[in-house]
Amino acid sequence: MPDGITHALASHDAKAEPAILFVHANGFNARTYLPLLQRLAEPFAVMALDLRGHGRTELPTQERSGNWHGFRDDLIQVLSGFSTPPMLVGHSMGGTSSLLVAAKRPDLVAGVIAFDPPILPRLLQWGMRVGLISMRSRAKHPLVRGAQNRRRSFDSRQAAIARYAERRPFVSWQDGFLQNYLADGLRADGDQFVLSCDPEWEAHNYMAHGHDIWGALRKLKSPCLLVGGDGSGVVLRRKKLTRLAGLNPRIQTRHIAGASHFLPMENPDLAQRLIREFMLDQA
Repeated sequence: MPDGITHALASHDAKAEPAILFVHANGFNARTYLPLLQRLAEPFAVMALDLRGHGRTELPTQERSGNWHGFRDDLIQVLSGFSTPPMLVGHSMGGTSSLLVAAKRPDLVAGVIAFDPPILPRLLQWGMRVGLISMRSRAKHPLVRGAQNRRRSFDSRQAAIARYAERRPFVSWQDGFLQNYLADGLRADGDQFVLSCDPEWEAHNYMAHGHDIWGALRKLKSPCLLVGGDGSGVVLRRKKLTRLAGLNPRIQTRHIAGASHFLPMENPDLAQRLIREFMLDQA
């Protein structure tokens, strides 16, 4: 395991190799999803990692790149230490990173379940990969600007919870997710609490879409489930899900009516049911 990567086990057996390795979204951390992971802890052993620049990890973020291959390669290093390949379950950036892993090292994964991974239109993603779309242009995207303008410090954890609890998307999250996000999403710095994920790093990741995710999907040799919807912020809507399913017979899709980009936090019972059903189908 790379030095500095931290993880939280929802399993009762800390020595068990995970049947599920969960990978979080950009700007969040492993502990955010604890209310979901605890629902999966029986009968599965579950591990969730803090990716570099997030949560409690100490992996550096100084190296900038135009893609998510760094996250992919960190995951590959972790997976290389397991004797039995786990199911990768990822949300948003974690889902895309997991798909990149499965394409490069199919021997290390049992499959991938990705909740609304940001798979951009093929021509747009290609333009970013070959450099036709400049970083200056990408910096104008609302997600990038929102991250850059994010408040970085708070007087207390309670002040942070009070601020976020009334804001989107947190207002629609079920109990426990926001509290767990801020438990590892804030770190003490003198008399202040600052975001563990630097907003500039979060913004950079939103701009770094120069990976060939469409090519990765075509290469998949492991079963894959892509989950999308039609609610707020969703990337994988019905039409795109249909198109993606046609790339590779190993790809299954589920369109959840009304689901937003934050389905795992808003409906963890449904999320865990989708995970369980897919894993049982592959058993």
